[in-house]
Amino acid sequence: AHRQAQVWSDSVMLFEHALAVTEGNYVAHINLGLARSAADDLPGAIEHYALALEIHEESAVAHNNLGAVLDGSGRRSEAIPHYRRALAIDPGYVQAMRNLGLALFAEGQIPEARTWIASAARGWPDDAASQYEWGTVLAHSSDWDGAIARFRDALRLQPDLAEARYNLALALHYRGDAGQAWDEMQIARGMGYKPAAGAVEMLSRALAASRAGTPANGGARPPG
Repeated sequence: AHRQAQVWSDSVMLFEHALAVTEGNYVAHINLGLARSAADDLPGAIEHYALALEIHEESAVAHNNLGAVLDGSGRRSEAIPHYRRALAIDPGYVQAMRNLGLALFAEGQIPEARTWIASAARGWPDDAASQYEWGTVLAHSSDWDGAIARFRDALRLQPDLAEARYNLALALHYRGDAGQAWDEMQIARGMGYKPAAGAVEMLSRALAASRAGTPANGGARPPG
């Protein structure tokens, strides 16, 4: 921890020196914002990203980073316009797509969130977290086939992603694949994942009904 603190301190000194010897150095403000954010100084990070934008309002990175810090400070409604501005400046900015999609999802704006989260996952096809997030928003829309495919992609990329394994089990259950759902749930539990209350019983009932050849009452959906 001491060594990390020293790295942060050295970085701050370096970028502050850059500001002292150059004029209009918005990149130094962005770097100071990153250093402040890494040190959990969110007000300091916000200040430097805002200063970067005063110098260069068309910096997509500064808009995205400011949005991320505002989002992390509980100011999501202020963050969303900065993500949008970052994407207006740089339409291929995958991190901004992801940030905007997740913020909109948290705000309940599901159709638009799905568009941005899918775009981010396509832009980062080898990122397990992005594939998992895409699966989550598809599951929220009851697109079980799509969700299952994305959760499996996430697990192919990161086999120890227990939350993806658990949500794969739920998606399989809601699609009607009781046996596969139960197997995936057991794997998730073996990985140490603690299912939502009632989820194991729900899948167990569905499996028993499937084996008996009778319809199962899935009951209310447990939280993911």
